[in-house]
Formats: sequence, structure tokens, C-alpha cells
Amino acid sequence: MKNVDYSKLEKSEKFNPALYHEKDGIWEGGSTSQFSPVMTFKLWEKFSNNFLEISESMEVNGKRTFGYDEPIIYKRV
Repeated sequence: MKNVDYSKLEKSEKFNPALYHEKDGIWEGGSTSQFSPVMTFKLWEKFSNNFLEISESMEVNGKRTFGYDEPIIYKRV
């Protein structure tokens, strides 16, 4: 990946920033973004030095069209 000049980045109108908080060395947080009047994207992440846990889902008219019931967990080996 090439270096990025952050001064040239623009705020997306579709994505809400993901906000995280730390407790006992584990960071947790996410966001909900409204891509259109009927399409919602939800992101939730939890991570530490040992793992990364990700939950993502997409809903159209309140019905999930993408995502899983259980989060995906990546463990550091």
C-alpha cells in the first residue's frame, strides 16, 4: 500500500466513524452507517494483542442481506 496524504482525504457521507473504547487491554467498538434510506451497514469489532473479532451486517428494509449470526474471530498464533 502506498503512503497516504491524510490532508487530501475527504469525509464520507455514507460512513459514520467507528468509535472504540479500551478496557483491560481490549478495544471494542464500531458504527452504524446508513448507505441509503433503506440500507444500513453495521460494524462491531473487538481486538487485543491476541485476537480480532469482527461482526458486520447489511440490512435492506430491516432484513439482513449480509452477515452472520456469530462474529468472525482471528487468533494470533
